[in-house]
Amino acid sequence: MALRELQERRMAAMDGEPIVFTDERNLHHIAMGRETSLIWGKQNHEAGDIPLFRHAKPAPVVPVVPDALIKAVDFYEQVKRENPSVETGAWKDAVEWVLKEACLAAKKDES
Repeated sequence: MALRELQERRMAAMDGEPIVFTDERNLHHIAMGRETSLIWGKQNHEAGDIPLFRHAKPAPVVPVVPDALIKAVDFYEQVKRENPSVETGAWKDAVEWVLKEACLAAKKDES
């Protein structure tokens, strides 16, 4: 293998680009755990060839806590600082309801 081709493969692996290609029949052999030498580089691939990658692409990062909930809690904390009596009554009930709904929403996202 030429040094240039090896360098291209390493760069492709780092960039998330395919490092080699195969076709449908050879992909079946690979999936069955059989060895195959029928893979080829980018310079020889044609339309319809299947790209093979070194690593799976990472999933996008999603915030665990919804932004709306963070804003609601921040607002509650601000109101609480300005009005010490919010620890009781309707404000307390509202906070408990928001927390309950947030927990239910989080459970739905997990399943």
